Amino acid sequence: MLEFHPLSPHDREAVLPFLRRAPSFGTEYNFCNMLFWARFYGEICITGSFVTQMNRHDDALWYLFPACIGDVREALETIMADCRERGTHLRLYGIGAQAKEALDTFFPGRFVCTQIRSAADYIYSLPAMCTLQGRKLQSKRNFCNRFEKEHPNWRTEPVTGQNLSLCRTIYESWGTGHDIVRGLQGERQALTTCFDHFEKLGMDGLLLFDGDSPLAFTIGSRTNSQAFDVHFEKAPADVPGAYPMICREFSRYLAQKYPELLYLNREDDMGEENLRQAKLAYHPAFLLEKSVADYQEDIL
Repeated sequence: MLEFHPLSPHDREAVLPFLRRAPSFGTEYNFCNMLFWARFYGEICITGSFVTQMNRHDDALWYLFPACIGDVREALETIMADCRERGTHLRLYGIGAQAKEALDTFFPGRFVCTQIRSAADYIYSLPAMCTLQGRKLQSKRNFCNRFEKEHPNWRTEPVTGQNLSLCRTIYESWGTGHDIVRGLQGERQALTTCFDHFEKLGMDGLLLFDGDSPLAFTIGSRTNSQAFDVHFEKAPADVPGAYPMICREFSRYLAQKYPELLYLNREDDMGEENLRQAKLAYHPAFLLEKSVADYQEDIL
């Protein structure tokens, strides 16, 4: 039986080499995201050839499609055997195009894939987010222009261990203006983990100020050489342009720091209609679609 343990920041160096070979740059394969949402994703298994995460939901064990250094088929067979030993239905998650192709190739007809729209990641062109050029993004550009006009002393600072407390203050202020919605308590726990281990996890962030008053922050981490995952972004809803500004300025900061980056992964919409419309308004380059794959035990 595979050995699983609670994920901690100390696992980062052992896990990252596997994640660099993951079948996609979805949020499931970003170490910080795996850690922040371990309450949902579950415990981690690190073998000599692959990494997976596992948790029980409803009547099934959900395993992350393995990020492999070794043979993918062998890793899948090991997971299948582990699930059989535990006597529970097997469901794989994080299934993108490459993972689905592997299942169809190695185990034809044995897995049924079901696409989960609310799990799709919104992927944006980093250069597009730096400029907000074009007709489709004109409204975002207008909001930035308005913000700069109404806040002539605006400035930004990279998030560091020294100013991280300002992010906590912004989040507490943001939280008082929002009703408790699905996932908000989980987000608070995720942010607490983020704040507590910000430097150890090698994350990047940016603070937006109006003079000396902190207004907004955003924090994320690299998934691989091409993609950066934006984990958190908070700004006051009653300050027009604050959200587009922190998005644009963080994009510019990342483009300068990591010239090889191509994409921003601004994660999924959790099935929340308002969040979906907000993400669509930035016109993603594409949606990184995902499915779950259920193993069919009764097929001969």
